[in-house]
Amino acid sequence: MALFGLFGNKKNEAAAEEEREAALKAEEEKKAQEVKKAYEGMEWPTIPRFNNIIIADSKEQAEALARAEAQKDQSADAEVGDATDAVQPTNVSEDGNAIADEKFGDSAEVEESGGNDTTGGQSGDSAASGNESGEDSATGDQSGNSAAQGKTPAVTVLDETVSPERKDEIGKLVFASELQTSDLTGMTSQELLFLLTAMETFHRKSPLPGFETNSKKVYYEILGRIRDAKTLYMLYDRSTGYPFIENGYAMVYFEKELCEKMANVYAGQFRRLAALERKVVDDENPTPGKIGFFEYLYYMGIENLVIDNGGYRARFKRNEIVAAPGEWSDDGKDKTPSNPVLNFALTDFVQEAKWPVNYAAKINIMKAKEMRMLNLIRNSSFIVPMQHEGPAQVMADGRIRIDKDTKTKFLIMKTQDDKQFLPVCTDGFEFARINKDREWNAAVFKYKDLLRLVNDKDGIRINPAGQSVALTKQQMMAVEVAGQQADLLKGKKAQVQRIGKSADDAVQQALNQAVAKMHQENQEKK
Repeated sequence: MALFGLFGNKKNEAAAEEEREAALKAEEEKKAQEVKKAYEGMEWPTIPRFNNIIIADSKEQAEALARAEAQKDQSADAEVGDATDAVQPTNVSEDGNAIADEKFGDSAEVEESGGNDTTGGQSGDSAASGNESGEDSATGDQSGNSAAQGKTPAVTVLDETVSPERKDEIGKLVFASELQTSDLTGMTSQELLFLLTAMETFHRKSPLPGFETNSKKVYYEILGRIRDAKTLYMLYDRSTGYPFIENGYAMVYFEKELCEKMANVYAGQFRRLAALERKVVDDENPTPGKIGFFEYLYYMGIENLVIDNGGYRARFKRNEIVAAPGEWSDDGKDKTPSNPVLNFALTDFVQEAKWPVNYAAKINIMKAKEMRMLNLIRNSSFIVPMQHEGPAQVMADGRIRIDKDTKTKFLIMKTQDDKQFLPVCTDGFEFARINKDREWNAAVFKYKDLLRLVNDKDGIRINPAGQSVALTKQQMMAVEVAGQQADLLKGKKAQVQRIGKSADDAVQQALNQAVAKMHQENQEKK
C-alpha cells in the first residue's frame, strides 16, 4: 500500500503541475488578447519604400546622367580612392568666387631646402544604443524632394523578405510578457529585424508590456550576430573609393544579395555604388598590426551604421561591436595622428561634391559640410612625407625642432598647369598609400606649421590617394583668419571636439530642413 501510494502521489503531482502550466498559459493568452485590443486595426509593418529622384525636366535629367557617366571611368576600383581628381572647397576663395577643381598629374618632385629653425615636425616611422529602426526610412534622403514642382517623387517598392505566414507566427512574440532566448535563436536575421521593427511600431501606438526588456533582447541578438559574423557586406561609393554615407550613416549587410540589390536601387539616384565583401576579422591571413573591419571603420570616423537597409533594418553604433583601437591599452606613447572625425568629414564632403545631382537644399548642405570640414582641418595635425639631413631635436610633445644647418626634403605634387602642392595625410593608412616604396619618413605638423611650409608653394593636398581635397595657400590663410576671429568671439581657443559637434549639428540641421521641406511639398500635392 505504501508503494502504491508513493507512485499515486507522483502521478497526482505531475497532473497538478500540468494543470498549473495550462492555467498559466491560459492566463498569459488572456492577457495577450487584452493587450491586442489596443492595436485593433493595425497591420504588420512592411519594408519602407525607397524614394527616387525626379529631375525637373528631360534636359536636367540628361545633364545629371551625363555627369554620372563622366565619373564612371575616374575611379574603377571602389577600394582605392580617386588619385587624380582633387576637390576644392568653394566658400573660402580669395575673391569669394568658386575655384575650379585642380587636375593633378602623376608627377612628384622633391623640394630641398636649408633649415630655418622651424618647430613643428614630429619624428616617427611611416605607419602602414539604442535602436531606432521602424517604418520610417532608417536614413532618409535629403534629395527626395523633386526639383520639379507639382510632381510626386517616384518610389521603388522593395521586395518583402518575411512572408505573411511567418509574420503572423513571429508577431505573437510582440505581445509576450517575457521573451526567452530560445524564441530568437532559430530566426533569420531579417526575421529578427522584422520582430524588432514590429515591437517598436506597436509600442509607439500603445505601450507594450515588457517592451524595454524584450526589445533589448532582440537588439542584442542582432548585435551578437553582427559581432560574430565572419563576413559582412558594405556599400562603397565608387566616386570616392570609401564607404557610402547617407545622412551620417554607412550601410552594412548580412547577405550579399540584398547589398547588391540596394547598389542597383541607389543607381536611381545617380549613385555609383559597389557591394563589397568584408571579412570582420581575417583569421586566414594574420598579419602583425593588421586591424579588423570595425577597427577600420573607426579610423574612417564611421560610428553610425545601418544593418540591412533595403530590408527590415536597425541602426547601431560601431563601438557597440568593438571598442576604439587603444581605448583599453593606450599608453600615450603613440603620437601618430589618426583624425577619424576629420576623415569622416572629408569623405562626406567629397561624396556630396561628386554626386552629379542638384536639388533645392544642396547649396546649404554643401556649405554646412564644407565648414565642418574646414574647422576640423584647422585644428588637426597631419603626417607629411619628409626627409632631413643634420641635427634635429625631439621635443617633449613629440615634435622636432630642426636646426638651422639641417637640410630638409619634402615631397611635392604638381598639377597639370605646374602648380605645386604639398601632400599631407590624416593618418598612417593614407600616408602608406603614397609611400608604397617607403622612401619617405613621416613627420607630423600642425595646421599652423603647414601655413609656413607652403609659403613658396601653391597649397596642400589632403590625402592625395584618397579624398584628395586641395586647399590653396590663399584658402588656408582665409581658414586661419576666420578661425582666429571665431576664437576671439568665443573668448577662448576653440576645441576640436566642440567644433566638430557644433558643425555636425549644422549639417544635421540642413538635412532636417531638406527632409521637412520634402514632406511639406508632398502633403501639399495630396
